[in-house]
Amino acid sequence: MLQTASSSSPDMRGLRIGYPRNYSIWSEGGSYAKTGQTAALNRGRTVIASQGTYNLSGQASTLTYTGAPSGSTYLEQQASALLPGRWVQLTGMGNLTWPLISNPAQSANIIEFSNKGGNDIPGHRLLFHCGPHAELTDFIGYNKDTNNWAKMTPAYSSTLSHAWDSQTYDPVTGDFYVYVKTTGNFRRLPSGSTTWQSIASIPALSQTESVSLCWDEARNGLICWNRETGCAFWAKNAGTGSWAQLGDPGIQGSLGMASHYMRVTQELFLADGAANPTKYWLLNQAGTFAGPFTAPMTIFASEGSSNMTQYDWASQRLLVVDKVTNEFRTFNPNTRQWRLVTPSNGALPINGNPAAGDAWSISLEDIGCVFFFVCRSNFIAPSAYLYRHTSAPIVPATVTFNAPGSHDMTQYVENWNSSTMLLELQGTTLPSGFSFDGTTGALTCSASSGSVSGLELIVIPI
Repeated sequence: MLQTASSSSPDMRGLRIGYPRNYSIWSEGGSYAKTGQTAALNRGRTVIASQGTYNLSGQASTLTYTGAPSGSTYLEQQASALLPGRWVQLTGMGNLTWPLISNPAQSANIIEFSNKGGNDIPGHRLLFHCGPHAELTDFIGYNKDTNNWAKMTPAYSSTLSHAWDSQTYDPVTGDFYVYVKTTGNFRRLPSGSTTWQSIASIPALSQTESVSLCWDEARNGLICWNRETGCAFWAKNAGTGSWAQLGDPGIQGSLGMASHYMRVTQELFLADGAANPTKYWLLNQAGTFAGPFTAPMTIFASEGSSNMTQYDWASQRLLVVDKVTNEFRTFNPNTRQWRLVTPSNGALPINGNPAAGDAWSISLEDIGCVFFFVCRSNFIAPSAYLYRHTSAPIVPATVTFNAPGSHDMTQYVENWNSSTMLLELQGTTLPSGFSFDGTTGALTCSASSGSVSGLELIVIPI
């Protein structure tokens, strides 16, 4: 996959990497070792490369995709037109209907209490294992080639069916994993397959829902973050083999525990759950826990009144979205700082219903976006969205003044530092009566009112 190495350019944004044949991976920041093609450098800020071969240290293998040509699937088309910092609603998805997400009696939705799904890249599909309250498990999938959603056969049948954060996937092989809440074991769905396989169990987890799964790419195996044993690891090369304990940092552990592998630092982000809804730890590859830390918002997985958490590979940021208010924050694994963000075209309209709705997300490495699936209430069709995050400044589509004054543009810059940064505006010529100071970041309007649209803010290291 990709190697993040030292960078000789001061700032690199919107990097699109083309894999052999038609596979694309999006990333930002750093520089990349490559054979077969010469990268084009744009003003020292943007590297654009296509075709050739790329390598990422710590990855098991290079991904290949031999399906439809780049940009030919519905998701690829939508992603290719999506600018950084913006979202788009996926109104053209097939069978995005109420029967898809309803129980057999069509009296309740299967999305309740959920956080993340799976991206089977080699198998060209999205996957989500779930279930309504006190009813049997369900499973839905999206075929990227046919642009169609459908019901699938779940890993097990039980009324302990809520998704919570208990599913994940191997981004290299596409294998999808779920925790079986009735027996304490785990099931794997190989890429492109409809036949479930069993792997080793953790007996202490029998009939508990306080479990979160994520895939640790550096360790190359499955992480089970849970109330009973803390953090456990199952190595992929163990076959169906046993679990090893990585430790317990002193968790209380409760419903809604959440976990993510953060590629840029190779750390695990581990949230404690609803009992301590803002508490989290970081676990590095040496097996050392850091924390606990306190997030500026709740970070547990639950129903519509909680927040979604998702690690976005392209921007190398952890995203947290409030399902009800649509408030959006990001976590930078390198600096360990949180940031409040609003997409350029306005808040992502999750607009969750805490009583009868929910939402979940997937980081789509193959197109450099995050996918959001939203159920706002029973008896209505769900909605789906793509969002392309960026660590570059995200500026509102229009900056409006109702009186003469200044607007601080540094608020849109992650980790702004006036000692090491200058700002430059691109994308439009300022109208008469407007001026911009790249040293202070002040956009000034001398007229009684006015607005500027289409601004692009560039950070220049000094």
